Amino acid sequence: SASADSIAHAINVPSHNEMADLMMHRLGTANGGASTYASGFTTTQGVLDDLGVAHAGLALFDGSGLSHNNRTTPRHIVDLFRAMSQRDTWEAFEASLAVSGIRGTISGRMTGQNTLGRFFGKTGTLTGVITLSGVLHHRHDGQRYVVSLLANDVASSSAARAALDAAVGAIAANRR
Repeated sequence: SASADSIAHAINVPSHNEMADLMMHRLGTANGGASTYASGFTTTQGVLDDLGVAHAGLALFDGSGLSHNNRTTPRHIVDLFRAMSQRDTWEAFEASLAVSGIRGTISGRMTGQNTLGRFFGKTGTLTGVITLSGVLHHRHDGQRYVVSLLANDVASSSAARAALDAAVGAIAANRR
């Protein structure tokens, strides 16, 4: 009974994994399928096809991203964000994301003047895996940049997070 906006906010801002898993099951039933991850992935593939987003090599075994069997690439994520940015629902989706230095999983991150409140993103954390994807509203050139960074086999989660944040900071820098 919750609205799509409140569900997206719960999944994206505090990274509510159980809600994401339940949503994948719900997607499975959207076209008369079963309440399973596999059926949800089938629905997801259909949505990606409708958006014109290639998904070869994409594998989802849950909704939360906690399965080590999931497979994606930064290209999958960037293409999805770009396709979504062309839809009427883009503003609502972007508003559902965590915001650098302000709220959610990145509330204490990217707090410099070039990134504070300018990066809207989603994080991911597993043992040995750290991810950061989102949209940077560039302070200096006014452009919107889609960023997706995935680090595998990391020895230190905090060092990996710092490296990903530094990469976003480098993109956000004034290059004039």
